[in-house]
Amino acid sequence: DSDSYAYCWGNNSDGRIGNNSTQIAMYSSPQSVVGGRRWKQLSLTPAFVFGVGTAVVAALDLDGYAYCWGRSSTGALGTNQSGTVSASSPVSVVGGRQWRTIKASVAPTAGQNYYVVALDDKSYAYAWGVNSFGVLGNNSTSNASSPVSVGGGIQFDEIEVGGGTVIARSGYSYYTWGYGAAGIMGNNSTAAVSSPILLTTLPYWQ
Repeated sequence: DSDSYAYCWGNNSDGRIGNNSTQIAMYSSPQSVVGGRRWKQLSLTPAFVFGVGTAVVAALDLDGYAYCWGRSSTGALGTNQSGTVSASSPVSVVGGRQWRTIKASVAPTAGQNYYVVALDDKSYAYAWGVNSFGVLGNNSTSNASSPVSVGGGIQFDEIEVGGGTVIARSGYSYYTWGYGAAGIMGNNSTAAVSSPILLTTLPYWQ
């Protein structure tokens, strides 16, 4: 809202509304996200993909600390816990870093296939969650339940995520990693890439 408090509504499967309720219910009006925090950014994963009805919300408070809620079996809540983890209210992402931006999305695989990518306050990229196709960018395909550093040591100005792919800009240079089928990364290949590769260097228009 105008005071930066968060509200959610819709399907509350797995606590994604964030109102500290695990009741499976459909909320047709805004419900306050518990905790009394004020937020500067929220990012919600798509809920119904490949028959999966769960979802994860990733958010930054006004001080830049990251929180997640919802349900994940692949570490997308960032709590450093193994197995399926559910949170019906915001839980802190481990590590104590302050972040500049955060984005959550879903990889094109069956199951609870969520991942989160964020830029810290020094503009370095970290990621956690499912690592199908190397979308976490750490030169691995193993899932991560806490933030792992994206390879290359590049400081990025902005990132966008979706469909198991990440695109990031550093100055006038654009990088990509993750899912490559159908040429989605634009690098003249359909292979997956597990660490950032330079896509192109172009003028940047505001």
